[in-house]
Order: sequence, then C-alpha cells, then structure tokens
Amino acid sequence: MVSTDEIRIDKREGEAMMTIGELANLAGTTVRSVRYYHSNGLLEEPQRQPNGYRMYRAVDLARLSRIRRLRDLGIPVAKIAELLDGDAHDTRSALDALDKELAAKAEQIAVQRAHIESLRRNADPELPDAFSEVLAQYVVAGAPTAWIDNERELLILALTVSGVIPKSAIHS
Repeated sequence: MVSTDEIRIDKREGEAMMTIGELANLAGTTVRSVRYYHSNGLLEEPQRQPNGYRMYRAVDLARLSRIRRLRDLGIPVAKIAELLDGDAHDTRSALDALDKELAAKAEQIAVQRAHIESLRRNADPELPDAFSEVLAQYVVAGAPTAWIDNERELLILALTVSGVIPKSAIHS
C-alpha cells in the first residue's frame, strides 16, 4: 500500500515526485539497486534539485517496477535493457525462453533428486545395488572389515575402469 505521505506533487509540473529512498521503497527494492540500475543504464538518473536531491517521477517508478519484476524472474540485467526498450513480442519471447530454461532445470533437478533417493536406499551409495547387497551380506556373515573394505575398493576400481561408474561419481 502506498502512503500519500511518501509522494509529493510538484506544483510547477503537477507531477508526483519522490526521493530515491521513497522510489526504492515503493518499488520494493533498495536504494543500492536503484543506483545499480542507473549505472547500467536501465533507469535514467534525474537531474539533482537545488537541494541536492534527485526527484523521481511516477514514470520512473513504473520503469523500476518492471525492472524489478524482470530481475525477480532471473532475467539478466543486460537482457532487461533490450526488453524494456523492445516491444511486447520481445518480452514474450524472452519469457518463453526463460520458461524453457527453467523447465529444463526442473527436469534436471528431478533426475538428480531421484538419483539421490536411489543412493539413500542403497547400503553403499558408491556401488550399484547388487554389489552393495553382496557386501552387506558379507558384513552380516562376519567377514573381516579390512577384507570387505578391500573388496569394496576393488569393485569401485573395476566398475570405474569399465565405465559402469563415472569417475565424477566417486567421492572416496
């Protein structure tokens, strides 16, 4: 909710005016972000008033709100400049591309989570289930720990060399 106490009306121009702090607050961002957008050319920096303050207009608030929404979607600052100055088709295309990228990431995350769940169920996450179960049976049978550890290392070595276990999956 915007408080009317935060917005002043410039009597000469009949336009709502606000300081950088008020602008940032109304847009739900920070003064630091506003200055960052100035430095990247996303938001025009207004001339300073005689008192040294920059006074922003409603149009600046609207643009800053669009910038913030696009940043919240994960669109890089460099791309935002193109979108703000382009037409609605450019924005839709960028959003479609972002949606596809996020869908691909979501799919990748789902695969990784399924793999993690599979590893949690396995007695030894670094070995395929069948090998892990055999080693677990050796433990139950009372085989010496040093022998089991040696067998485990030999299995990991053989599986890695054969390409069954990718080298990037081995953490020991």
